[in-house]
Amino acid sequence: MGNLTRFYISIFSIVSFFGMAGGALLGPVLPIMVEPLNATREAVGWVMAIYTLSTAVFMLYFGTITDSIGRKKILVPCLLINGIAGFGCYLAPNLGILLILRFIQGIGIAGMIPIAMTMIGELYDEVDRIHAMGRISVTTSIGAISAPFIGGSMALVSWNYPFLFYMLTIPLAVLAYYILPETNIEPQEKKITFKRMFSVLRNINVFYVMF
Repeated sequence: MGNLTRFYISIFSIVSFFGMAGGALLGPVLPIMVEPLNATREAVGWVMAIYTLSTAVFMLYFGTITDSIGRKKILVPCLLINGIAGFGCYLAPNLGILLILRFIQGIGIAGMIPIAMTMIGELYDEVDRIHAMGRISVTTSIGAISAPFIGGSMALVSWNYPFLFYMLTIPLAVLAYYILPETNIEPQEKKITFKRMFSVLRNINVFYVMF
């Protein structure tokens, strides 16, 4: 495995880290949002719920879309959406705007881990693929464990500071754009059907990783 190939794995690992951290980051922060947003605990709970809903819905589409136009062409915008929407959440003046931006952010998160896993499957042979998937597994676990601590620590400054963490996917998008190869060289035109959409639900591992 060459140095460039190892670098690809590092990028995919970081993508997966942020994909997992996207949900876990705000867990300890929700109670802190109640007073600044002048909202109830139930209403603030939608900050996570609407994000999860958006992620679950759009994850159903991204497989077919990347088959049609390419993996990298979707991964890079997903990273940008996540980072830009995260900054928007930081600036959100009220809960309504925050929920809209969280829905948009969920769209970005939806493509990150699944596309990274798909690209690994297309880039590497069996032995290197096992190594790469192992790295992904480790980084997603690190993301799940560390994100609540990161979010909680940033929230000590202000309730909206944790959203700035998402902005790190913007430079990651630039790096992915210039470094990663397109793995789906000859995209296939495929219709998005309900059968194809719901076949994604059979991949329990993807949903486990994301949620």
